[in-house]
Amino acid sequence: MTQLPETKQHKENVSNDDELLEFALKEFDSFGKAANFTRILAGFLPVSAKRDVLTCEFTVTTPHLNGKEKLHGGQSLTIIDVVTSRAISLTQRNRAKASLELSASYLLPISSGDEIIVIARVLHIDSKTAYSECELRRKNDGALCVLGKHTMAFL
Repeated sequence: MTQLPETKQHKENVSNDDELLEFALKEFDSFGKAANFTRILAGFLPVSAKRDVLTCEFTVTTPHLNGKEKLHGGQSLTIIDVVTSRAISLTQRNRAKASLELSASYLLPISSGDEIIVIARVLHIDSKTAYSECELRRKNDGALCVLGKHTMAFL
C-alpha cells in the first residue's frame, strides 16, 4: 500500500488511531439524524480507523434492498462514496472535496440480513487529488462481494 505523503497539511491533521476512530464514530452517528441522503447509512458502525484505512460494519436491511431482495447497486455506490470520503477525511479534515470518479464491480450478491464489513483504503493523496478503494465483504465467510474505487479532487 502506498504511504500517504508527509505534507505540512497532512502532519497537522494526523492523530492517533483512537482519536481517528472517535472522529469516525461521531461522523457516522450524525447520519441517523441527517435529513439528506446519508441517513441511509444510519446503523453503520466504524470499528477501526487508521491513517489510511477505515473499517465499518453494518447489517443489510429493507431500505438497502432492490426488488430482488439483494443490496441495491446504487446503495453499494453510496456506501463506497461515503465510507471512502470519510476515510480520506480522517487525515484531510478541513479540505473541501468532490468526486471525480466513482465505480463498483459487483462480484457476489448481498442479501437481507447479511452482516457486511466495509474496508476503505486511502491509496494516495497529493495536493489536488485523493485515490481510494473500498471492499464490501460478507462477515460470515469473508467473501468479497463488491469492490469499488473512488477518486476525489480537493477544491
